[in-house]
Amino acid sequence: MVPIANAFKRQKEFVADASHELRTPLSILQSSIEVIESEEKGKLGEFSLQVLDDMKDELKRMTKLTNDLLWLARSDSNAITLTKEWFPLFPVVNELIRKCRPLAEQKQIRFTVHMQEDIMVYGDKERIIQLMFILLDNSVKYNNENGQVSIKVERNRKNVMIEIKDTGIGIPIEHQKYIFERFYRVDPSRSQRQQGYGIGLSIAKWIVDAHGGTINVQSEEKRGSRFIVTLPQPTIIESEG
Repeated sequence: MVPIANAFKRQKEFVADASHELRTPLSILQSSIEVIESEEKGKLGEFSLQVLDDMKDELKRMTKLTNDLLWLARSDSNAITLTKEWFPLFPVVNELIRKCRPLAEQKQIRFTVHMQEDIMVYGDKERIIQLMFILLDNSVKYNNENGQVSIKVERNRKNVMIEIKDTGIGIPIEHQKYIFERFYRVDPSRSQRQQGYGIGLSIAKWIVDAHGGTINVQSEEKRGSRFIVTLPQPTIIESEG
């Protein structure tokens, strides 16, 4: 068991080091593209403009992957701490929908929101935004043309429940118990088409666990998925104490 543990430790260290080293060349590429856009874009032909757009898309994808890997490395070393506060969730939901709208509009996906506008949540705002974006982004990426995404938020004295439901391709039942494991992909060919690496849901699970909550999935292949997050909530007096 010791050699296995050491190998696993070295693997995690390699991922962390490689991800860190990638940040500098990615930043240089980003700066180079910005210079081309600001100084040369008007001189480029249609094909060159398309190549430039493709470069931007790939750079964005690789930057996100690198940041996700670094985030996982930090979580492994317990370098991530939560900063909890009260904040309104309704503006967060609206902003996340705005971020997901470009891809949603390409696929003609409709959003519906079911929540009271005055719902307050206690937790690490940045991490909860990250959690909800992962779930919402997946619900768009793995949805069908003319699909729907529903966001439902309810709160009682002890918990806040966040439900994100889609009408997408669904998850086969035999895979559902593994989807929160790091690098697990239901179907590698499907994930590659959607530019997935099996990282997002493991990050989502970490965030939920760090808040003392639960995350579950209900899904049926070809009929969509429902992710349900429950986060325990203190009273205002408890949070201030």
